[in-house]
Amino acid sequence: MESDRYLFIHLDDLIVQPEDSSAMILHACKRGTPFRVQALCQFDEELLVTLTQCSPDEVPDDVRWLDVSEVSFRDLDALLQERWKAGYEPVGTVTSTRDYDPLKRFLLVQRAEALTAHKHKKS
Repeated sequence: MESDRYLFIHLDDLIVQPEDSSAMILHACKRGTPFRVQALCQFDEELLVTLTQCSPDEVPDDVRWLDVSEVSFRDLDALLQERWKAGYEPVGTVTSTRDYDPLKRFLLVQRAEALTAHKHKKS
């Protein structure tokens, strides 16, 4: 029985095709045993996405990399609140290396419909 899954993504792949990286993560969450995104780590141009086992209703139905390159740090909280209201929870951010011009930043978010419905019932 595996307790975690680890996905390795190169930053260039994310920058060129963020939708493909999202689809890969979502597929890994839904394949066999249910998983959800637990953590995101960056080491230079390499990204490590950690998935952890969860109940079937916690499996994300959507995973997205949002391009936040043009979002100022001071405006990030408004973006996070907007995404939260839409049922998304933030996982983490990654930034292109200094050699990449223009600088790119991405925010990884996920949404599990069952958890979203549960959160709205509490409000």
